[in-house]
Amino acid sequence: MMFKKLRTNVRRIYVICILVFGNELEPAYTFAGIACILLGTFLHLLASGYLTKETKVVSAGPYAYVRNPFYAANLFCDAGMSLITFNLYVVIVYFAVFYLLIIPFRIKGEEQTLTKLFGDKYERYTKNVHRFIPFLKINPKSERSGAFTIQSLIKNQEIPRSINTLNIILMLVLSLEIKKSGLTPLNYILITTILIIYGTSTLLRKYLKRYR
Repeated sequence: MMFKKLRTNVRRIYVICILVFGNELEPAYTFAGIACILLGTFLHLLASGYLTKETKVVSAGPYAYVRNPFYAANLFCDAGMSLITFNLYVVIVYFAVFYLLIIPFRIKGEEQTLTKLFGDKYERYTKNVHRFIPFLKINPKSERSGAFTIQSLIKNQEIPRSINTLNIILMLVLSLEIKKSGLTPLNYILITTILIIYGTSTLLRKYLKRYR
């Protein structure tokens, strides 16, 4: 739990840093960044729909192509944010700390837990699918188990999380607009929209907790 909070807080600090210190690159980079965030959000949502925590080895869907699709999804989102509001120093420090130190340590602990829970079945899965690089090794269809369900999305609180991730795009655009032109009427509209979306996702999260 402590390590999960560390991981979450480091990502929050990263978002704050690029909002404050990030700079706009060429428009093409902005569009590429948005595409990366959308792709990462979709992959995260898809993986969550398959995930059944500590009940069985899920090896179908995105788990057939990479053992840790959530971290792969986060990488897409983080890369996208970096493209929209870029600061070389922030990006280097964050990616070095998060993806070279924190995530490998986290994955190792998770894999030890899963090995204890599922034994040979999980070890066979680790031999069939790469830890972090998608499509490097693909799990055979005969070895796949698990299915996408709306219940898993609700239980894993993925819907409000996806909404908040998409809201970050507006926050990044807003930070760039304020740096360029200050608080214009358009920026006030963006601020209001961000607050409405955030409030909606918070209420949705509380509502969906009833069905977990």
